Amino acid sequence: GWGSWGGEGVVARRRRPQFQAKPEPKPKPERKDSALKNVIINEKRDRKAAKYMLEKVPFPYMSREQYERTIRNPLGREWNTFQAHTHLTTPAVVTKVGAIIEPITFTQVTPNKVSNKGKDSAKA
Repeated sequence: GWGSWGGEGVVARRRRPQFQAKPEPKPKPERKDSALKNVIINEKRDRKAAKYMLEKVPFPYMSREQYERTIRNPLGREWNTFQAHTHLTTPAVVTKVGAIIEPITFTQVTPNKVSNKGKDSAKA
């Protein structure tokens, strides 16, 4: 027949089955946009945006919501009064032009020593 050799001493080769049963695919997790019509939400991690993400909340703020609320407020003149804009954009430290700013001096700091009292009471 076609696709096979014939003659003496020919060993019939074992043929692969044409159709193999494929394993059942794993169920995919529910997408965020499955209930929204004509919307596709990209759930992949954005590496370019990741460098701007904070690991923890900056100092004066106690929660993430509090920090995001302050960032959401615009600082421009178009959205604030002149006094509010001036107050929001005034730098924390103001020096006169030409003033010499002394550099910070390094001081040797020793870490706090841990007392043995805490370790002994934990064993008892």
